[in-house]
Amino acid sequence: MEPVFIQPEILDIARTTSSVIVQERTVARIATNEEYTATADYVRRCKEASNTVTARFDEPVKKAHEAHKSLLKLRDEILAPIKERALLGSSLLVSYQQEQERIRLAQEAELRRLEEERRRQAEIERQAEIDRQTAIARRQAEEEQIAAAQQAQDLGHSDIAEQILSQPVEIEPDAVFVAPVAIPEPVVVAKTVPKVEGVSYRTAWDFEIQIPAMVPREYCDPVDAKIRATVKAFGDAKTIPGVRIFKRTISVMR
Repeated sequence: MEPVFIQPEILDIARTTSSVIVQERTVARIATNEEYTATADYVRRCKEASNTVTARFDEPVKKAHEAHKSLLKLRDEILAPIKERALLGSSLLVSYQQEQERIRLAQEAELRRLEEERRRQAEIERQAEIDRQTAIARRQAEEEQIAAAQQAQDLGHSDIAEQILSQPVEIEPDAVFVAPVAIPEPVVVAKTVPKVEGVSYRTAWDFEIQIPAMVPREYCDPVDAKIRATVKAFGDAKTIPGVRIFKRTISVMR
């Protein structure tokens, strides 16, 4: 690829042409027909000078444009394998992060299930202890009631004895006490994926065409530009027949 430059003589001609036409006169006002005609002629010659300068640059600009396209192509060819490796690496990062998060959430759910089972079992045992203490307290209260009735009977107060026995058995409020089952703190399993400087994740709406025949004609371009623009703007708030809209995790490299 040859370097692009402008020959000095061409550059001098272009600059001279511009300088001469600019310094020829000052366009400030038109007060007479003569000035009107002169200004019209001057504008015409300015356009001619502009065409002259443009023509002088046509070939160098063309070469520069071709060189620009050639450089972009060369750059993209060199970048292609790098971008391919980066894309593969990013995909692996996302897959690993998602799998570890799945494992973490599964462990968390299992630990919470076990904790809930322990809590339910503790509640059952607590209720059993309440029932046991209640039965003991009721039996003691019944024995005390019978003893009191017997004492009244022994003293010759049959009516009082009958009255005592007719009363419902009452258990003292503090006769039964079982501490409530403690409510455990929410189970949280710590994330194990290390934090790497410059690597983060975000979610972005994406799509895949599942039933092409159902996709509206307005989205049937050779590329997915219209679908992607709609998905990016509305997410899953707007449905497109035949298209599944979902969130995809993307690694962000800073």
